[in-house]
Amino acid sequence: MWFTCGFEHIDHAIKDDDMAIGISAGAGRYTALCGATVNVASMICPPGRRCSSCEAAVLRVERDSSPRVTAFPTQTDGRGRHRDYSASSQTGYRLFGRRK
Repeated sequence: MWFTCGFEHIDHAIKDDDMAIGISAGAGRYTALCGATVNVASMICPPGRRCSSCEAAVLRVERDSSPRVTAFPTQTDGRGRHRDYSASSQTGYRLFGRRK
């Protein structure tokens, strides 16, 4: 996730694990992908320019990571799983809206 540093007004990328470590420490400081210590600005502050070192690290991770598996597989015709009409044909009750 990208967060704006309150001191230098630059957006840094922070991994979820590093975010959890920072939250548990309770100091409000987090370690960015570039190694910088980030004092996160208020969420109402506008974003700053992105750290070029963090952007390069994010691109490296995306390039080197394995392909993602989708959590909710869809049918080959493009319909999502929520469009299964089998339950309504037996009960007459539709769970996800009306059939077109």
